[in-house]
Amino acid sequence: MSVMRLIIVSNRLPFTASMTEAGPQFTSSSGGLATGLASYLARASCQEAKTVDYIWFGWPGATISPEHQDLVKERGLAEFKVSPLFLAEESMQKFYHGFCNKTIWPLFHYFSSLAEYDENCWQEYREVNRLFADKLAEELRPGDIVGCMTTNSCSCLNCCGTAFQMSLSAFSFTFPFPPSSCSACCPLTGGAN
Repeated sequence: MSVMRLIIVSNRLPFTASMTEAGPQFTSSSGGLATGLASYLARASCQEAKTVDYIWFGWPGATISPEHQDLVKERGLAEFKVSPLFLAEESMQKFYHGFCNKTIWPLFHYFSSLAEYDENCWQEYREVNRLFADKLAEELRPGDIVGCMTTNSCSCLNCCGTAFQMSLSAFSFTFPFPPSSCSACCPLTGGAN
């Protein structure tokens, strides 16, 4: 039986990293997506006839200073099979707390009157998705299955271009994908993700 290689892309990793005098500390992330996926992957990886291999791309839950990033990356890969994307606090404010939470979330949940449109946040959203795409493009192999698990990485697929042509990609949300009229409500995107 062949082993399927799953590439998971989500905003958050299954842990939140923090630095202590003893080195990086990893605390389990809260939330249904991280908990559910982590449980599935742990079970699938431990089966006698291993059928799933994976790597999980995402943000480690905190801003990690450059001098500690290699250590977090090494321990994250060895202990959790993750590839962290390190982002500055300002970037997370505009990307996640700004565009994702104040624009995408209301639009995708049919609350367009609550959506806020900020050009700086939109540009940061695009930049972070490009960073995710660049990281993915380095890692993808033929036959990989790519799962983008949140709206936070919607445009990541568009940024990857030919790298995704080598792979079978899956796209998954934790809620039904809204009609195109929802994204068309956003003046920043021109109706495009």
